[in-house]
Amino acid sequence: MPFNRDFGPLNLSMTHRYCRELAKLYKMHCQDSKARIFHYCNSQDPAKLTNACYLMCAFMMIILKKSAVQAFETFQDYHPALKPFRDASKGDCLYKCTVLHCL
Repeated sequence: MPFNRDFGPLNLSMTHRYCRELAKLYKMHCQDSKARIFHYCNSQDPAKLTNACYLMCAFMMIILKKSAVQAFETFQDYHPALKPFRDASKGDCLYKCTVLHCL
């Protein structure tokens, strides 16, 4: 099995950048009103959906102070479509590293 099958969450730098930018928008538009944030992933690709879920869950934990379980439960309708993360080791992956594990 080639090493290019690895798939993991975005690194902490990218997670921080996403949370910082979304926090600015949240503070400007949503904090004191009933406005909502819609996080839209324009793809059916399970890897992109999984990373989008990870990023929004990270935002909910860091900025909105929700627990990992509370944040992840928000996306329960999408759980079947999410793909487990995988490292670049050779051979079959012997474990499933989920979004919840990474949070």
